Amino acid sequence: MNPRGLGWLRLASFAAIFFFVAPECLAVLTTPDTQSLVLPTDPAKTKGYTVLFTWNQPKSPGYMAVDIRVKAISTFAADRRLVLRLEPVEGGHSPPQSGMTLDIPISIDQGTKVATVSRLLPKWSTGNGYKIRLFDSNVEREDYSAEIGELLRRSFRSNLKALENENVIDWLIVCEADKRSQVDSFVDQLYPIRNSAVTGRAPQQNPSEVTRKVVSPDELPTDWRGYQAFDAVVFQQSQLRTFKAVRSRQYSALRKWLLCGGTIIVFDAESIASLAEDLDVTPTVSAANAWLVKNASDTVHANYRDALRQLEDAIREIKLEQKRQSANGFFRAYDGVAASLPPGMMSTKPAELQQRIDKMLLKRPDPSQTQRIWLTNVAAGQLIGIDQASDLSEHDLSVVARTFGFRQSPMLRRGVDPLLGDQRVRRWLIPGVAQPPVYTFMGLLTLFVVLVGPVAYRQTTKSGRGYLMFAIAPVLALVTTAMMLIYGVLADGFGTQTRVRQVTWVDGASGDAGERIRGTYFSGVRPVDGIAFAADDEVMVYPDLDDQSWETLNRRNDASMGRVVVTGGGQQFDKKFLPSRAQKQFVVHHPRLNLGRLRMIPRKSADKTPTASNEFDFDLRNVVMRDRKGVYWSIQEMSANQTDVTCDRATQNIASEMLGGLYNDHRPISSTREVNRRSYSSRTRDLISITNRRTGDPSRIVTDGVFEFWLQQNLQVSGELPKGYFIALADISADAIWVPEAQSVASVRFVFGTLP
Repeated sequence: MNPRGLGWLRLASFAAIFFFVAPECLAVLTTPDTQSLVLPTDPAKTKGYTVLFTWNQPKSPGYMAVDIRVKAISTFAADRRLVLRLEPVEGGHSPPQSGMTLDIPISIDQGTKVATVSRLLPKWSTGNGYKIRLFDSNVEREDYSAEIGELLRRSFRSNLKALENENVIDWLIVCEADKRSQVDSFVDQLYPIRNSAVTGRAPQQNPSEVTRKVVSPDELPTDWRGYQAFDAVVFQQSQLRTFKAVRSRQYSALRKWLLCGGTIIVFDAESIASLAEDLDVTPTVSAANAWLVKNASDTVHANYRDALRQLEDAIREIKLEQKRQSANGFFRAYDGVAASLPPGMMSTKPAELQQRIDKMLLKRPDPSQTQRIWLTNVAAGQLIGIDQASDLSEHDLSVVARTFGFRQSPMLRRGVDPLLGDQRVRRWLIPGVAQPPVYTFMGLLTLFVVLVGPVAYRQTTKSGRGYLMFAIAPVLALVTTAMMLIYGVLADGFGTQTRVRQVTWVDGASGDAGERIRGTYFSGVRPVDGIAFAADDEVMVYPDLDDQSWETLNRRNDASMGRVVVTGGGQQFDKKFLPSRAQKQFVVHHPRLNLGRLRMIPRKSADKTPTASNEFDFDLRNVVMRDRKGVYWSIQEMSANQTDVTCDRATQNIASEMLGGLYNDHRPISSTREVNRRSYSSRTRDLISITNRRTGDPSRIVTDGVFEFWLQQNLQVSGELPKGYFIALADISADAIWVPEAQSVASVRFVFGTLP
C-alpha cells in the first residue's frame, strides 16, 4: 500500500494505536474545551455594544489565549477606549497569592462596527478563577461583568494535582477540517482495546496518561506561545508543505515554537534531510540522539518480553495448581513464580491468557525497525520523523513516546517553577546587594565598643563624671545604628541593577534562534513604571519564597501579585513586581528571527587553514568551532559582520579546556550555601525535583531547562561540541534589559548553534 495514499486513515491510526494500545500504559485525557461568554449576560442591559469573550480555560501555569470581539449595535459614533480586566477571585488560584490582575486595552475608531483583539496573557498559578470587568473611558460598566473559570477545592490546593499536566504527554494532531470527525470516530471505535494485552490493566489503573487534541490547520495558533501547552505537534509531511505555503503566520509560529524547545513529529517522512528543508533548518545527527532512540527501543522490547514471560508463567502456574488441587483434594497456596505475578492474573482462565499471548505475537516489535525513526535537534527543539516505508506500529509510537523524557514537562523544558520556586534561584543573584555588609558592620560595632569602653569610660571616670556614661552610651549606640543603616542603604544605591544570563541557540541554515534570558533585578527605589517585556516574550517569575512549602503557601489568604497591561506592543508589569531593596528574578523565552550565523569557509588546500565570517550584528569572543570532520578551531575575537578571519587549530584537550573554562567562568552558583533541608514530613518544597523523579529518567536530570542542559552536558560534563557546532561569548543585547537605564552587573551571553 502506498503510504501517501493512507491520508486521514494513517493519521487516525496514529492516534488510535498510540493512545489506546501502547504498551507503556498511556490513556486518553480530554483537554478543556474553549469557552465563550457574551457581555452583558442580560441582553436587556446592553448599552450600545456587546462583548464576546473567548478563552481556553487553562489550569496550568503558562500563557492563556483570549479573543475579544466588540460589536456595536450600529456603529461607534466616536473613538472609544475600553479596558477589559481579569481579576483573580478568591479560591480561584493556587498558590492563592500568585494570581495577577490582567488588563487588555481595546482601541476602537469612530465608525467601526466590529473590533477584535487577540492576546496571550501570563499566568503563574494553577486554577482559572477570574472576574471580568469592563471599563469604558475609565468608567466601569458594572453590567458588563461576570465570573469565569472554576474555584479550586482546598484539597486540590494542598495536594500535587497541579502537577498532573507535567507528567503526561500532550499531543496536538493536525488534520484537515473535513476529516476531523472521521479521525475522532475511528479513534473512538478502538476504545475497547486501548489497553494493550501486555499490561492487562484497567484504564483507570494506568499511571501515565497521554492527551490528544485533533485540530484542523485553520485552528492552529498564530502565536508561538499558543503551542506551549502541548508537548508535540503531529503532521503528515504533505500537510507540513501545504501549511508552509498557505498559512504563513501559523507556520512561522510553529517554527518559533520549535526553536524555543517544542517537538514536531512527522509520521510519513521521506528523510530527515527533506524534513529539515521543509522547515528551513539544519538537521543535526548526533550520537546522543541515536542512543536515545536505541535506548527507547530496547526498553520497549524488554517490556514486551517481560509481559510475554508473565503471561506464560501464569498459564504454567495455573495448570500446576489445578493438578495439585485435583490430586490432593484441597486448595494450596500459590508459590514460586505465582507470587511475582500481577494481582488478579492467577484468577484468569488459561484460555484467556493464551489469547493475549496470541495477540502479542502478532504485534511482536522488531528492534531493527528503530532505523526508521529519526530524531534531530533544531535549536532547542527536536524534530522526529518516522519513515513512510511501512505502516505505523505500536513499537514505533512507543519508542517515540520513550524519547521524550523531561521534554514531556513544560516546567522542566523551561527550567523554572513559577508556583513555588526553589533554592536554585540563588545561583544567579546580583553579588553584594540586598545582603548585610558583615565586615563593615563588624568594624562599626568594634568602633562602638572602643569608644564606649576604653575612651568614654576612662575619660569620664578620670574626670570624676562617670554618671555621664548613662547619656554617652545610648547616644553612641544610636549613632552607630544610624551609621549602619545609612551605609546599608548607600552601599546598595538608589538605582536599578540587573544581572543577565542570556543563552542564544542558533540554527545555522536559517540564521533564526531560540533564546532564554534569566534576569535578576534589584532596585534601591521601586521603578514607577515597573518592568516591561516584548509582546512575544514568554515571561515566568522565579520565586524566592525562603524555603516555604507548597502546603504552607496554600494556607495563605488570596492576594494579587500586581497588575499587567498586555497590548499588541508589549507586556507591562507594574511596580509591585519589583519591590524595593529586594532581588527579583525572571526567566524569559523568545525566538529571534534573522539573527545571523557564524559561517566557516573550508580550506582550499591541505596547507591552508579555514576562515570564518561573523554574520551577527554583534561582536563575538572566545569562539570555539568544530567542523563536520570533528576538528576543532578557535578565534579569539570577531567584530560584528567581520569576514575572512583566520582560524587557529586546537587539539581535543585544548578545546576541552576552553569549553570548560567558558562554562566555569560564568557558572551559575549560589553566593550563599544552599541548605539541604531533608525533611521526614510530607511537605513539598521543590516541584522541579519531584517532576524529574516522575519522568523516570535518572540519566537526564534537568533543573534549568533545555538551553542550560545543553551547556552543562557539552561544556561541563563531556567537554566537547557536537560536530558542526560552534560556541562563543558576546555582550548581552539591549533588549535583554527590561528596566530602562538599569545597570548590568556580572552578566554574560552564550551564543551557540550549528554551522551552515
